[in-house]
Amino acid sequence: MIRIIIGNKKYKGVYSWDDITLRQYCDLASIPIPEGYKEFIIADGKFSADNQSSIDSYIEATEKITDEQLNETFPAYYRRVISCLSDIPEGLKLTSDQIHDIYELYLKPFVVSLIYHAPLIYFAGEL
Repeated sequence: MIRIIIGNKKYKGVYSWDDITLRQYCDLASIPIPEGYKEFIIADGKFSADNQSSIDSYIEATEKITDEQLNETFPAYYRRVISCLSDIPEGLKLTSDQIHDIYELYLKPFVVSLIYHAPLIYFAGEL
């Protein structure tokens, strides 16, 4: 488990596959993935600086993302994931930066694992 400090309070969240229960993973899978997010994750996973078609796919996927998705829909999804995979209460006031950082640094591999249907981890800063 990972310890997440917000203000003066300490919370716990899953960090590795040993930390997550089957119930938590099922609950995570039941959260609807926002429109456009799955396509972005797949394009990001296929991105290679040496392959022009992957660059074009990535650009195409990112151009389709709207400001509303980027600033409202995706962070709301991240918030639900945080509530599912940690003991941080859903009603706790978090800044958008805190939500983004907790999701990106600790919980994103579990969501990407749902999309790719394979368990992933962060290793050396990469999935």
